[in-house]
Amino acid sequence: MTPPQVLQLLKSAKYIHLGTSADDIPHVSLMNYTYVSPEEVLKEGFPLSDASHSVIILTTDKDTVKYNNMRANPSVSILVHDWVTKSNSLEAGANHLLSFLKNLNQNELVSTSATLAGKAHILSDEKQIEYYKKKHLENNPEGKVFIDGDNVAIVLVQVLSSKVADTENNVSEYNS
Repeated sequence: MTPPQVLQLLKSAKYIHLGTSADDIPHVSLMNYTYVSPEEVLKEGFPLSDASHSVIILTTDKDTVKYNNMRANPSVSILVHDWVTKSNSLEAGANHLLSFLKNLNQNELVSTSATLAGKAHILSDEKQIEYYKKKHLENNPEGKVFIDGDNVAIVLVQVLSSKVADTENNVSEYNS
């Protein structure tokens, strides 16, 4: 079961950092994603051994380092966090993001991060590919170029465990 803090982050964050590795060489990529609850997982022909886990949909071109890494080593790590940042430049108009963040209701900020351990599954079944591609496009319509192409692979990451940390350095670990 995915803990509530992780669910909140996965439902509100726009991007994640995906860590892959092959031949002891790590690689990190900024990715758009779609969280899929266990209830929404397509059970028919499901490629994982256990369909009771939540999954994260990712897409990548087949000629990338991350794709080759996931083929060689399906163990991945994902970092998801809120995007509260500091800026050294406070000049008017210099940082639109900073202005936006300053105007947010401070109670809405999560102030946590989660590191997820998972296993990547590159889909090959056409029914699964279409189902998850559709869900991913609905969640990321502006990312069509990264999702819908001839050389794009649809990847499901089965979330196996998570570690949640907050701004007070409280750390909790969970196994799915």
